[in-house]
Amino acid sequence: MSKRKKDTDVNEFWSMARSFLKVYLPNAREVSPNTVKAYKQALETLIKYLEGSGFTRDTITIGTLTPACIEGFMIWMSKEQNCRPRTCNLRLSAIKTFLRYCGHHVITNESISREVLGLPMKKVRKEKIEYMSNKAVGAILNTPDNRRAMGRRNKAMLSLLYDSAARVQELRG
Repeated sequence: MSKRKKDTDVNEFWSMARSFLKVYLPNAREVSPNTVKAYKQALETLIKYLEGSGFTRDTITIGTLTPACIEGFMIWMSKEQNCRPRTCNLRLSAIKTFLRYCGHHVITNESISREVLGLPMKKVRKEKIEYMSNKAVGAILNTPDNRRAMGRRNKAMLSLLYDSAARVQELRG
């Protein structure tokens, strides 16, 4: 590979990563800032792995992200970073989304994207979900002072959150 081609490929990787995080995710996919942050963290973790594997930021290309590379990354996250399977799967999902984006925008990246998309997720044990007892929920809902406007507001908010299973961030808008 010529130096010029290599430089173009390196620039393409960083350009694609930037447009993926700054344009595609927030605008085309309309994901939350927290989701963008999670995808960015996944790519940063992948870059950290690649740097530990002998690559430099000047040598990382989209072609670097082969199935073998991503499988090594998954093993590294499990063994070296002590990540749980759910975390590994989230990072893998972000990388697959990034590569799908790359394949969609640059036809020569399509084969790399397709190969990595076939990688399986790690098995995750289902954990038993524990719920609050009716007595505990009642105690929480009865905590606000109904004699005051703020207390009635708080009780209404708590009731809404409980009944809808919403998060506080969703209620605040």
